[in-house]
Amino acid sequence: MPIAGKIKNGNAASLLRSDMPDPPEWESVRLEMQIRQLLESMLAPVVVHDSGVIIGFNQRVPDLLGCPAEKILWRRLSKFIEPVSLPTFTRWIHATEQYTILVSGIHTRERAFLLRLETVASLLCPGGRRVAVVTLAEFAAEVSKREQCESV
Repeated sequence: MPIAGKIKNGNAASLLRSDMPDPPEWESVRLEMQIRQLLESMLAPVVVHDSGVIIGFNQRVPDLLGCPAEKILWRRLSKFIEPVSLPTFTRWIHATEQYTILVSGIHTRERAFLLRLETVASLLCPGGRRVAVVTLAEFAAEVSKREQCESV
């Protein structure tokens, strides 16, 4: 069940903090502590996006997407999705209700895979702007690993 909440101060830009210590090298943005804790507490790869622009993610996302962390932040999530799935993705980004979708993802090594996107939290910023916390999962990844073992 997705979580809805409110961010107490500012707009989506207020998710960024200037009074926090320098973040790890892979993370060049400072997020509110409550969001950072949520991201790191989740076992799945998780991103925070504002209208499809990635403004935060946990350490598991670069492995899933096959992309260096420094190239993920501030990119559109759609850059990791095959063109055939963009209409579905665009409707999902602009939808008012929260639901899970399957799209054709693009690994930076040109390997396509089925990607499940699920909004697990939606945070309302003052001024009405909403950011979403989304889990990313390679759909049926366990099956493909099992099939690889059986074929050996």
